[in-house]
Amino acid sequence: TILNLPNINKENIFIFGQSLGGAIAVYTLSASPYKNRINALIIDSAFSGYKLIAREEFAQFILTWPLQYPLSLLIDDSYSPIRWIKQIYPVPILIIHGDQDRIVSIDHSSVLYAEALYPKELLQVKDAGHIQALTLKYAREEFIGFLRKTGALKFSPDPSKDFTLKSKRISPWFVNVGDFNDGESLDSLGRFYSDAILNSDVEFDIIYGIPEKGNFRAATTSMALARKGRN
Repeated sequence: TILNLPNINKENIFIFGQSLGGAIAVYTLSASPYKNRINALIIDSAFSGYKLIAREEFAQFILTWPLQYPLSLLIDDSYSPIRWIKQIYPVPILIIHGDQDRIVSIDHSSVLYAEALYPKELLQVKDAGHIQALTLKYAREEFIGFLRKTGALKFSPDPSKDFTLKSKRISPWFVNVGDFNDGESLDSLGRFYSDAILNSDVEFDIIYGIPEKGNFRAATTSMALARKGRN
């Protein structure tokens, strides 16, 4: 498990899941014997139930609309987030959803928020589509605020005791990118970097990663850019 990996700050572990990954994260954490080691759960564009999302998808097509309820009965609902989100307590939960999501209705986030126990927060982002909420500046600010509150992002409380980075620079804040050490978090990191590059309007033709941790960041960013048409 991540708790056995070297160079991991075991006091600052959080789970971030998007769409189906968010639904899986709810059940996984609720049933995990290591739940008390997790600082927070963050889910973005997650659906509340497998049967419900199946019915909604079937209802979008004229051929499957009459069959939406019969077909949904074939779906196992045992692991649906709505059944397990209360079991996340006392881990803090941040639920994020864009109001222009055409894949998973924003109503799912309201249902999950109502069912979850405190501490919990709901961030419904205006003009954001499916898993796009964090591409907007104010949504990122909300997200960073939540990370800070849950301990994932640290600021020095005393200017005389600022962090000394590897570059020998002194900084009042610090994020250990080594904590991005699984496929899902690396994919998310690449999306964040690629969105920032594309939104900057800066002309570029190469992505260069400074060794050591810069290498994987350049790789994940390049893959994310390729998915957005900038190969």
